[in-house]
Amino acid sequence: MKTKEQKQQDIALLKEEFGGADNALIVSFQGLTVEKDWELRRALEKAELNYRVVKNTLVKIAVEGTPLEPLKDHFTGMTAVAYSEKDPVGLAKVLSKFAKDNAQLKFKAGIVEGRVINVKDVDALAALPRRGPQPGSRHQTDRGPEGRAAILRRFCRGRPACGAPRPPG
Repeated sequence: MKTKEQKQQDIALLKEEFGGADNALIVSFQGLTVEKDWELRRALEKAELNYRVVKNTLVKIAVEGTPLEPLKDHFTGMTAVAYSEKDPVGLAKVLSKFAKDNAQLKFKAGIVEGRVINVKDVDALAALPRRGPQPGSRHQTDRGPEGRAAILRRFCRGRPACGAPRPPG
């Protein structure tokens, strides 16, 4: 069992990791085999995305004051967080593809560019063009910050779960 000091260190580490994560998907992995979990971890690592299995009591404290705070109530049961500072589409693509082949992975909640999204919209997000040049592609799919913002605004348009962006600071 961890000491109080060790738990505080874990909270500080999580808070630091989540501090710049404007994009995250909270998932349940109950029933996923260790082999499948490692397969998911490798896919996320290959795409340069982050993944953490979390202890709910610690993560609820750690997300306070971070972009993930609006998702606080979704940290129940067997929970993992996949997150990225810059690539919400890549995050959705990797997780959606994996979830199609592994029904045990279930989406609980998500946040994109600081906005809470409905988990039913993860597949729609995954269908958007990914940021940056793609392997095997000769052109870049991202047209800079304005182009990316326009794509995400179009994604959020008409989706009531795509709330207002979090306030700066």
